[in-house]
Amino acid sequence: MMTKSFKASALKSAVVLATLAVTLAPSAAFASSLHVTPSVHAFFGDKVKTIHFNVRNSSGAPIELKAGDQVMTVAAGQTMELKLPNGTRVINNVKTDKREAGAVICEVSSALNDSTVVLN
Repeated sequence: MMTKSFKASALKSAVVLATLAVTLAPSAAFASSLHVTPSVHAFFGDKVKTIHFNVRNSSGAPIELKAGDQVMTVAAGQTMELKLPNGTRVINNVKTDKREAGAVICEVSSALNDSTVVLN
């Protein structure tokens, strides 16, 4: 026969065990080696933003620029429209009297969007 105190003790133990199980289950899930946190790119895609801006050559001579693998020449007094990925560096490709070869003209960022870079 079960006594009243034994029933109360068994019930109390069951409640404590259930409470511990509910409390520790989320911790065990986070401690699991199988838990993988999804990256932000998985939600929004791995799309690189393209920035649209202009480069104007206000000097008296043509300027040869390099953006990534693309080489372009901006004629004297002309404006060239560029659409480049964010983070691309535009560099001076050939040494001139004002710039060294390899000098960074600008690094493409959202601050350049719809603006004009003027080269003197």
